[in-house]
Amino acid sequence: MGSGKLADSRRVSIVKKLVIILGLLGMMLLGALTPAKPAAAAACGSFLGFPAWYNDLTVSDTDCTIRPVCEKEADCPTNSIKLSAFIWIIAMNVIQILLMLVSYLSVGFVMFGGVKYMTSQGSPDKIAGAKKTIMAAIIGLVITILAASIISFLRRELFI
Repeated sequence: MGSGKLADSRRVSIVKKLVIILGLLGMMLLGALTPAKPAAAAACGSFLGFPAWYNDLTVSDTDCTIRPVCEKEADCPTNSIKLSAFIWIIAMNVIQILLMLVSYLSVGFVMFGGVKYMTSQGSPDKIAGAKKTIMAAIIGLVITILAASIISFLRRELFI
């Protein structure tokens, strides 16, 4: 009879872990699916909080038409953009999207490490593995934040 109670307590423990993991995943999905802006403002804007690759290249925030590109500044009509600036803006936007993706993944790994820590049941090996996961994720997040600030600085200094 004692082994039946042990098996039941293990099932309850597994169900609790499963509920915690599914709850965290559900919260992450809801956070990712929540629009960052009202729908009208996001006409040319973002998808799941990520900026569009053509950010800062459109005629206006509500008109998604990309400005005309010209090679020489003397030949550029009004409201157009030089080819070199066009390429740099796209490169900066893609880098910004990638940095946001990496930062979301880092936060996800911090949460994953926390779940591993909570479910370690006092095992020193599992606790050490969970701490390593959390530490690596925090280091990745710090590197990502530093890279994002460098990209922001370069964008501001290059007048893009």
